[in-house]
Amino acid sequence: MELKMRRRTGKGAWYAVVQVWERVSAGEMREIDSVSERCPTKTAAVEKARELLKANADRLSDYIEVTAEILSELEWSA
Repeated sequence: MELKMRRRTGKGAWYAVVQVWERVSAGEMREIDSVSERCPTKTAAVEKARELLKANADRLSDYIEVTAEILSELEWSA
């Protein structure tokens, strides 16, 4: 319940997370790097995730994926 409210209202601290994944075989990925930053608001976390994606975009290739997500402080600590 708290998580749904946090997602709806955007209150509290948020984390911008960018992960770099390597394809090791068909259907299998391995995380090779992760970058995260704590932000004071959800909006700030979205902006930071965009910045982190831009900073890591050159790592993208035919066997490397770069993903981003925004996590509330509740999700981050779970």
